[in-house]
Amino acid sequence: MRPSHWIIVILVVIIIFGAAKLPDIARSIGQSAKILKKEMRELQEEPPAPQTYDPNAVPPQPPTYNPNVPQAGAYDPNAGPAAPGSAPPGQVPPAGPPAPDQPQGT
Repeated sequence: MRPSHWIIVILVVIIIFGAAKLPDIARSIGQSAKILKKEMRELQEEPPAPQTYDPNAVPPQPPTYNPNVPQAGAYDPNAGPAAPGSAPPGQVPPAGPPAPDQPQGT
């Protein structure tokens, strides 16, 4: 940005916030920057957690697919029709009149 752009930005800030609040704003920005620098310094000084290597460790295995176990959310062509007013797991049943075998609300 050119110096003339900075002058316009400063004038707009003075108009918006007023000259009386500018020292407070600058002070709070300075304190925030100081805290940020302090936290960044502490993160850089903190040594990383030591990583241990165990040559006998077994690496985690990916899950295997078993065609005899139904998968979550899978379509089951052998399943019968759903009961009235019921919904698949994780879904809310549709709003509507109660099923005939349910008593009316009092």
